[in-house]
Amino acid sequence: MREEALELARRAGDPSAALNRLREFVQALVLRSLHDGQAFLNLAFVGGTALRFLYDSRPVNPGCPKHSS
Repeated sequence: MREEALELARRAGDPSAALNRLREFVQALVLRSLHDGQAFLNLAFVGGTALRFLYDSRPVNPGCPKHSS
């Protein structure tokens, strides 16, 4: 798992993109862990994160206050 995360960061091109990819990777791990632990029987997540994961869309600009999570 660690090697997969490092490879994602290496392929990013620049430090900012690498950090964003690592954030997405960790976020996916946390969400998978919650799913595997059946936490989503009583919980749901919505918004930009859900849209990015469900539709494989690009992240919105994290610097834009309107779209901050």
